[in-house]
Amino acid sequence: MDANKSFKCNEPGCGKAFWYKAALKRHLNTHKENDPDAPIVSWGCNNCTKMFTTVESLRRHFKTAHGSVNVYPCQYEGCNQMFQRKDNLTRHTASHEDNKHCCDTCGKSFARKDALTRHKVIHTRKAQAAESTSKQNQTRLNSVLAKHRSVGSSV
Repeated sequence: MDANKSFKCNEPGCGKAFWYKAALKRHLNTHKENDPDAPIVSWGCNNCTKMFTTVESLRRHFKTAHGSVNVYPCQYEGCNQMFQRKDNLTRHTASHEDNKHCCDTCGKSFARKDALTRHKVIHTRKAQAAESTSKQNQTRLNSVLAKHRSVGSSV
């Protein structure tokens, strides 16, 4: 241990020391991860698989690893999603609200209107596919009937 490092960890068996108080505070969080009574909060990076115990640790990671300083965490309890853009956070937050936009075809509900609009395309495509199949079947039937009539009239 370096005697000049004045910020020492008091955790039994650790003995690590740091030049800066902020570094010691970050280090102390590693001991909380092993404490069964400490609340576990983890923040995951959306760009890679790394996890962090504090939002500040994640911000620091974004700055150094991905070149971004702004990180916007979802404030909804139990949701640990993070966003680099505030508008993406705003759009995400709507997913926690009551689903107000309901599909009149199948009854599925969505928090955001744009999600409902994207969903409705499924029904449109199914209807178009059914109509196309019906037209193909009618064309085949007409062809079979035409052949049948021509065979019957030549006898």
